[in-house]
Amino acid sequence: MPGNHSDPLTELRAAGAATVERPTLGAAYRGYDTPRPKGGTVDLRIVMHWRHSGKITVDSLGRLAFPVLPDRPGLYRFTWTDSICGHRTFVGETGNLWRRLIAYRHPGPGKISDQYISDLLLTHLNAGGTADVAIAMFGAIHVSGAERELDLASVASRELAANAALMQCAVAGDTDIVG
Repeated sequence: MPGNHSDPLTELRAAGAATVERPTLGAAYRGYDTPRPKGGTVDLRIVMHWRHSGKITVDSLGRLAFPVLPDRPGLYRFTWTDSICGHRTFVGETGNLWRRLIAYRHPGPGKISDQYISDLLLTHLNAGGTADVAIAMFGAIHVSGAERELDLASVASRELAANAALMQCAVAGDTDIVG
């Protein structure tokens, strides 16, 4: 009925534990043919620390220049402040920090997002602004109270950590998230 909207979280809590029947998919799906609980609680926390790595500059050829970074997996964060949007943040993840930042220096054909970030930074820096890069190479994941190392060699772990960093920015509300 129009205008009669309930709170989805309240509905989930009221529904309680239930099961959902899944079709039998065969042995290759390792037991997914049995009923699984519907609902439940996700208790997850990501902990990582950003390390300031230096300034992003423009070299004599007019290309982005980055501080030397390790060639290992991790997250990277670009931050800058401009007069139009205020504080801006871009967070990315990669299997090789050094190689990934080089892609912003030399965006290849068809690399639209690389070109977009490169253009934003170059425009800002050429107008006299400053920009910084920070990296995170280690982290921890807390699942239902148990802590273990967050394996940043895993794409899924890096994407989870990058999204957690973006959510932290969104909740703080003090920065324009780019990308």
